[in-house]
Amino acid sequence: MKVIKESENSSNFLLFEEGRSIVASGPNSVGVTRDNGVFINGPVSFSSTIDSVKFAGTFRINPLAASGLPSTMVTPIPMFIIEPPLKGISGMASVASIFKSLM
Repeated sequence: MKVIKESENSSNFLLFEEGRSIVASGPNSVGVTRDNGVFINGPVSFSSTIDSVKFAGTFRINPLAASGLPSTMVTPIPMFIIEPPLKGISGMASVASIFKSLM
């Protein structure tokens, strides 16, 4: 395990050990673990347009729903749009071909 601090009493630190890393500043931290994923503690701010944010790599917020138009029974507006990650498939295919050539 390796811990990097500005001073001995500082609450800001970087922690590295097998399987996890933590960047912390007082009560706010970002932790990445191999087994459990990514944890963000504290306020979070994303600087992006609404149509650039994806959930689970497939769903994005419908810009029409975010425009403030009401969704009614007569004119339903879905909250999310399904957008499969088709752009990444070509990249995955090229990476797979590289791995295949190595074997």
